[in-house]
Amino acid sequence: MRSRPLLTILLLLIGACDGGRSVPRGGGGGNTGGRDASTTRKDAAGDGGPVLCACDQTFSCDPSCPCDPECIPGDAGACSCDLGPGCDPGCACDLSCQRRDAGTSPRDSGVFASASQCTSEIDGCWSACRTSAVSTSSCKATCPIGDGVGCYQLCASNRDSTSTCHAICGEPSPAAEANCYSVCLVNQDSTSTCKAICGTETDCGQALCYGDCSANRDSTSTCKAICGVSGGLGQWGCWAACRSNHDSTSTCKAICGADTACGQRACYSICGDNADSSSTCQAICGNDTSCGQVGCYDRCKLSQDSTSTCRAICGMSSSTCADCGDPVSPRDACFAVCAARGDSPSTCAAVCQ
Repeated sequence: MRSRPLLTILLLLIGACDGGRSVPRGGGGGNTGGRDASTTRKDAAGDGGPVLCACDQTFSCDPSCPCDPECIPGDAGACSCDLGPGCDPGCACDLSCQRRDAGTSPRDSGVFASASQCTSEIDGCWSACRTSAVSTSSCKATCPIGDGVGCYQLCASNRDSTSTCHAICGEPSPAAEANCYSVCLVNQDSTSTCKAICGTETDCGQALCYGDCSANRDSTSTCKAICGVSGGLGQWGCWAACRSNHDSTSTCKAICGADTACGQRACYSICGDNADSSSTCQAICGNDTSCGQVGCYDRCKLSQDSTSTCRAICGMSSSTCADCGDPVSPRDACFAVCAARGDSPSTCAAVCQ
């Protein structure tokens, strides 16, 4: 199966990738297949904790639940339109698109969508193996390992242990390290176990580590201690974990920082969740990157601020924020605010140019 977050995660990357929103899991590399089918998923049953899929009530197939991964033919554990470690918009059964508060999308402003450098299309040879339920080791003998994504996706589909998957698939690319965490999600490994197997050598690995951390309901500070924040996507994933834990914006800033483009954009998304004012968000998050400026306009769009006020708070640049979330420039984000306010085209041009 293709796995879920970030986060998201945030990820971020939280995504996220959401970047992270899942059921609590214990340590170890076991799969869900051996669980008693009558065991209730406590979070899905309504105890107020995070959920992957609101109608997924047990560790076996719930026939009336369209996003229950156990209902997929062949016990693949995923849905056919779930193609990357972050949220795939338009895919109703993508568990990465579910938030801990019972199913609202984490992609309010695209912040915790999957980062393009952490995803790739699955090679056709590996897809054929997955369709035919070929073992992962046999498929490796037939198919080129490539970037490793297809290998990890087949591993997840076959419910191989995470350590076995890592031994077979290796770490040929950042996307492979990210997808290793996807297998951890399937196997319900603890975050520390997953980090020990998959590593956090790349920004993508850090971002997806936070997705696993959020799924395990670890605190944001614990997530940071395990996953690290050495790069932009790692910081992005940390903010996605903050979102999963409903931390305040200032708490998130103290833990995760906001000194990277992705960190700044994610910071503004948390600001929006926490209903902080645009000026407060700017003071906490900063706006010295194009991604920070885009995040600021996204926050402004949710508020009652005028377009000119948003322009004064957020700043302006024509550079596109392309590292995390939906690619957009501050200029275009300003015009989006202006359109939402119903201002005339001439007024928008005067303010946002």
